[in-house]
Amino acid sequence: MIKADTQRYGPKIEPQRSWVANEPEKLNKVLAKLEEIQAGLAKTVFIADLIGLGGTAALEKAAQESGYNIRLPCVAGRGDALFRNKPISSLSNT
Repeated sequence: MIKADTQRYGPKIEPQRSWVANEPEKLNKVLAKLEEIQAGLAKTVFIADLIGLGGTAALEKAAQESGYNIRLPCVAGRGDALFRNKPISSLSNT
């Protein structure tokens, strides 16, 4: 399963995707659902942006369930962190 998922999502999500702390089995289910959502969109949206949007929605829902009505901004893209400019050695699991 890990090999197939690496082929599916490519090296951009590795090595973090396989880290035990990220619960790879659960993460693969979430990524599959986000990919399904992504496929149904009229515009191109990156998985990373959907992850950010999902996290924002989860925080808003948790706050609402605690009695707070908040709206959090969600900005797509990461202009400050281009993959080609980040050394792979900085992604160690230590």
